[in-house]
Amino acid sequence: SSDVCSSDLKGVVCTTHVSESFSVPHAILEAAANCKASLIIMGTTSKTIWKKLFLGSTAEEVMRSAKVPVLTIGPHVSPPREFGISFQRIVFANDWSRRARMTLPVAIAFAEDTGGHLYVCGVVQEPSERPGLDDPEQLRSAIASAIPPEAADWCQPAYIIRHGHAAEEILAFSERVDA
Repeated sequence: SSDVCSSDLKGVVCTTHVSESFSVPHAILEAAANCKASLIIMGTTSKTIWKKLFLGSTAEEVMRSAKVPVLTIGPHVSPPREFGISFQRIVFANDWSRRARMTLPVAIAFAEDTGGHLYVCGVVQEPSERPGLDDPEQLRSAIASAIPPEAADWCQPAYIIRHGHAAEEILAFSERVDA
């Protein structure tokens, strides 16, 4: 609400933008481009699978089209008690495909900026279509070699390999490390 921008965020410049559009994702991307955003943060809802199939997901469409990182906040996330969130444990999880690996520098920069511990989680759904990624040691080696040595010094990355359903494994691991 506008009350949050005006009273609770002392020292933060907050600009409100209202758009009219037939496409909400397009309006969000246009607003981000107009203000030269370097990050888009969006809340998500818990649509049923049928609503997603017929209506689509606004956040998903923005993520697929955005030229800057998109941080989504799920509907089950509790709001912080105070402003000034500290991200101490950051889980960067993906299927370790070439395109997914390209996002690792963003995760490393985020961990550096927030002083967080970075957990790099490789999730492989079986059977793997990528040779060598079924072997946990090969996957661990591939992940470790992708972290620049200077980043490894401060973020102390932990490498975790999981086999199975990606979403379930990521959520289970995130709960285990209290991320």
